[in-house]
Amino acid sequence: MRNAAASKLLRVVAVALLFAIVSPARADFGRYLDHDVEGQAVVVTTSMGELTLTALNAASFEAHYRESGVKQLPSFAKAGEPVPVATVVNDTADAIEVAIDGLTAIISKQPVRIAYYRNGALLVAEEHGYFALETVRGF
Repeated sequence: MRNAAASKLLRVVAVALLFAIVSPARADFGRYLDHDVEGQAVVVTTSMGELTLTALNAASFEAHYRESGVKQLPSFAKAGEPVPVATVVNDTADAIEVAIDGLTAIISKQPVRIAYYRNGALLVAEEHGYFALETVRGF
């Protein structure tokens, strides 16, 4: 029984170490280089590729990371095309703020990550930012 418990603990520690080693290496989306505003979208160019944040309507954003040289999967996050919505973009030294009707997305420049706020209160934020492994991608 002790051997089974020790073996399980060893596997857990090995997986934790793997994530500790891999995560910091891929814990962001490269160096911020520039950005453009294209209608309701902000396209951020980094040393690893492009991040596009699009206001879909007055209550939602779509974030799409496109790493250079990596095959892109289609987005399943939206139903239909974006509807017109007043979008305010504010560029600061540390971040790009994109606001729509009480919802704000703040794209940090170093490291490149997104946090979402509703009326100033944090809703959700990327803990480690973008990651791409052999069989899984996310942010």
